[in-house]
Amino acid sequence: MASSGKPRIRILLAFLGASLLVWGLTLSALGFFGALSDAEVLEITPVLTSPANEFLTRYNLELNKLTYAFTTLDEVPVQSFCIRFKSSLSLQAFALRNPAVRYFEFLPELNAFKDQTGLSSRALVTSLLGLIFLILSPRRKRRRSKSA
Repeated sequence: MASSGKPRIRILLAFLGASLLVWGLTLSALGFFGALSDAEVLEITPVLTSPANEFLTRYNLELNKLTYAFTTLDEVPVQSFCIRFKSSLSLQAFALRNPAVRYFEFLPELNAFKDQTGLSSRALVTSLLGLIFLILSPRRKRRRSKSA
């Protein structure tokens, strides 16, 4: 029973790899097949209020939650959020531009800002990391039965 931790690690790495791969492919697909709409940033709130936040502010980074809303082509209002590692000042400047959002028409809750979709570096790196985790997840060794 000493090896009971290895299947858990294998399953965790495989799940993490599959999740990252699907996320990256979804971001890429949004760039090609997603509908476009202008978003209105409703609120910018800090996420961390702990010593970790002091470490991030030392490097002019903050972990902020952006709450935004947009209207689909069918006039359905959708409210969503994302987490960004940027200073609140740069996020306020981002919010003033009324950024564009891409979303799937059949599932508008699945959306992202236009600069994150398509063949962006974020989508490609996320997919590549997911693929690496899937490839490197340890596999169960098969025991060969000895024929006597």
